[in-house]
Amino acid sequence: MNNRAKQAIELLDKCKDAINGIDHVAGKALLSEFDSKFGGKELVSDIIYYRLSLGSELCFRLGEYKEGIAEIDKYISAIRANIKQTIKILVYKSKMEMMLNRRGISISSLSETLGLAELIGDMTILGNIYMEISRMFSARYSGLALYFIRKAETCYEKEGNEKLASLAKVDRALISYTAYLLNRHIDDYKNLKNEAERIVCEMDDTDYDSFEKRHARFVKAYVLRDTTDLKQQISEAERNGALPSICIVEEAYIAACIENGDNNAALVEFDKYARSAERQHGSEIRNYLLELKKSLESNSRIAYIPWHIDKGPKEPTNLFDILDHLSLGEELWRYKQGSFLGLFHGIEHEGKFETMVMPDGKTSLVPCNLAFNDYYRGQSSYYEDCYPSLYRKGMTPAMQFVERVKYEEFKLLISEYPITKIFSGGLYVNYPDGSSDSVSLNIDSLALAQHYGIKTELIDVTVDKFVAAFFSSTTCKDDIYTPITTPQQEPGVFYHYAEIPLSGISSKLRAVGLQPFSRPGEQAGFVVEMLPKENFNKIVRQVIPFQHDPEIAEFIFNYTNRSVKLFPKSILKEKADDIKSSDKFSRAAFDAACGEFYSDVDRSICLQYIKECKISIVDSPIVSFTEDEKQECLKQWENKGFQDTQRKIICRFSYNGPTEFKNVPKDE
Repeated sequence: MNNRAKQAIELLDKCKDAINGIDHVAGKALLSEFDSKFGGKELVSDIIYYRLSLGSELCFRLGEYKEGIAEIDKYISAIRANIKQTIKILVYKSKMEMMLNRRGISISSLSETLGLAELIGDMTILGNIYMEISRMFSARYSGLALYFIRKAETCYEKEGNEKLASLAKVDRALISYTAYLLNRHIDDYKNLKNEAERIVCEMDDTDYDSFEKRHARFVKAYVLRDTTDLKQQISEAERNGALPSICIVEEAYIAACIENGDNNAALVEFDKYARSAERQHGSEIRNYLLELKKSLESNSRIAYIPWHIDKGPKEPTNLFDILDHLSLGEELWRYKQGSFLGLFHGIEHEGKFETMVMPDGKTSLVPCNLAFNDYYRGQSSYYEDCYPSLYRKGMTPAMQFVERVKYEEFKLLISEYPITKIFSGGLYVNYPDGSSDSVSLNIDSLALAQHYGIKTELIDVTVDKFVAAFFSSTTCKDDIYTPITTPQQEPGVFYHYAEIPLSGISSKLRAVGLQPFSRPGEQAGFVVEMLPKENFNKIVRQVIPFQHDPEIAEFIFNYTNRSVKLFPKSILKEKADDIKSSDKFSRAAFDAACGEFYSDVDRSICLQYIKECKISIVDSPIVSFTEDEKQECLKQWENKGFQDTQRKIICRFSYNGPTEFKNVPKDE
């Protein structure tokens, strides 16, 4: 490192210390000094990033959002090669865009950032992005805000970062309390207020830096309606000269006075708050301030809601509205469970699977459901007749028979896959008393065939609302999914399906869950078995139409790592495609189709179906796994696959302690 670079870093270090110490005046002066000495000179990208991150932080704190965004747009190209640095700077941009649009949401920059973060899979960075997404949603979608802040907590906990997990909880307290203010007339929401109070009373800010301590202190005073501390914080914010902080704390003070029933105390500080608010937000806030002052002067009981929180009627339903409603229901459900909380799943179980004995006596690895007995399906368009692919218009009896033969060919293929044999042969369960047993896991060949494009009588549903949102906001061509980013006249549709089974899963609805091939597991898949001419629209709990929105579609697409999460690379896809497009099938597949689905039909009719569809019957399976592919598969299972599978499985506690899955010993 040359002397000029050292001098640049030393100056930026001083600036960082000033900003961390909340000395914004000194921080700004040091940045100006840096720009006068080193601006316009060629610097390495790491120093540019350092300067850009400090400048962005300062602009955000001082409310200089337009200036900060302009600076990012000017210099970000110099750091684009470093994805992690790019993500961090784009987070600043999205935060400032959000502040400029306090009464709405600005997701374009955050959506791009989310896509990059999902791509690299760093848990800490993902947690940071989820934190910002949560803050963005908090003004309009409190359910989604709570969902993403819990996602952030989970990411930090996976990384063992207790400090960041604690800071995420502080934000959750703030969001929970705000959600309560919006819905205080509904008893269930008091649980959110109680949770917020619990978090702030238990938090430990020992490891926080000065800025983090100030934020945590503010949240605690706001949630506990501590007007004495809030008034002191106003004085401190005025000394620091950060207008956004002054406005936020003054508004919180007014809110706390109102919540405490002390309108007179609120009036004493109101004019000062109004001046700060108009400086920060302009004339947009004026009518709100006039109405609030009138209510305070009348000394009437006010149900206070912060200015930036959306209180009015929403636009026609979009996907965020639906996802917000579902997320809020999941959050409230956590508090209804009471002493039974351990029996149900929370967001920390999202993407996990649990063993369940099915009606046929076989054990399946069932996706964890965040809401009891709720299943979802998404479609980009609504159809009056929603039939499974096998029964759709244009499918002749001969074509249906050929799909059955394709299924049997597919079934023969996967039966030779080594991991299929491991699943069906059984994984060992070790019990605390030292005993063990082999659990045979169900291989749902028909549901697997459905997931890989063979026509069946099944309709896919999922327990993951974002999976349903993905399919309702994308189009598919040549097996490639793309977000719907052009205006659409026709609405999309989001299905809410539910059954009340007497024991576990009913015979009509069944879990696909975790299988030897990962696609159904990543999609948290279940299937509903349909009868001919049975319309799915008639058996669901809700059919919810929504207006397509290009930005929302892009956001959801990025959240699924641009579809990679839901469609992981699989050796099976190419072979399944060969089966789907083939005009030749094995005699074994033909015989199996006749026996399983057409046992009461004369064989000559089945042969006529084959002839009608110009299909040839051959002696050997048309697709198979090579020995090299099988060996590679076993190698991957031993090196990584089994551990990945084990991490996804939840083992509940039984009367004699926890259970643990193990590989079957090789000599058995």
